Amino acid sequence: MSLLNLNLGVKYRSSRDNILEEFIIPCLRESYLYDRAVGFFSGEALKLALNGVIEFIRKRDSMIRIITSPHLREKDVLAIEKGLREEKKVLESAILEEIDRISGWQLDIADNACIRKDKIIRMFKQDDMTLDSPNDLLNKIDEMKKHTQFFTLWPCMWQRYTDSHGWRNEKLQESKVNQIPDSPGIYTLILKPGIAGHPSCSYLMYLGKTGSLRRRFRDYLGKERLKTGRPRIYYFLNKYGGYVCFYYTLVVNTLLDNVEDGLMNAYMPPLNEKYKGEIHRIRRAFP
Repeated sequence: MSLLNLNLGVKYRSSRDNILEEFIIPCLRESYLYDRAVGFFSGEALKLALNGVIEFIRKRDSMIRIITSPHLREKDVLAIEKGLREEKKVLESAILEEIDRISGWQLDIADNACIRKDKIIRMFKQDDMTLDSPNDLLNKIDEMKKHTQFFTLWPCMWQRYTDSHGWRNEKLQESKVNQIPDSPGIYTLILKPGIAGHPSCSYLMYLGKTGSLRRRFRDYLGKERLKTGRPRIYYFLNKYGGYVCFYYTLVVNTLLDNVEDGLMNAYMPPLNEKYKGEIHRIRRAFP
């Protein structure tokens, strides 16, 4: 037989139908894959459908996949809140304990084959099994928001800046201080994740000018990382310090202002706040 041969109703209501006997158990007997999304996992649900579950499990390629939030004991909730254990491990443990509780099944079937806990556990530990809590998606959304930056990509402003500069760079590390010249120049803070070794995977986050590139380099290793530093820079350096590179170009003092203004209008780095002229007025129009 197959599911197509079953005499199933169009709909079932718990108030008038025996859903377990008329729908769940017959379907389990004829199925190889059972997917279910429920608010809470309880071993009692499987125990009630024991006859159908037994025949389902005996099939060689059978699999049960359940997306659920198990009942958690108070100590498990406290463990999650205090970060003492990984949430996923706590949830998995709660599910397996529930299985343990009902795994006194150890029932003999007609051929004396035993249904044992380990096969049940394997079904719950498939690689594609979701054991995360219902709040997991919300937590990931909140985490993503913490790492979200907005960039302005405006081609006409790129085209306006026609000068070229020779850029050099060093990783923002104490050991590199003496590699930076004690000269005036323009610098940028570049975030380089190094993903898959791609040479162009980087983000220009901040641009500034200075009378001493070496002194400014030291600032980003010291006082700018303190809470008394500029809030945006402080947050950025402490979040991503290991991925930051210091790119710089030498510029004479008399040209620093003009070069900085031109490059800021072209790059529009997300961490810069002070713009001048037309760009300043345009940016103020944004909420």
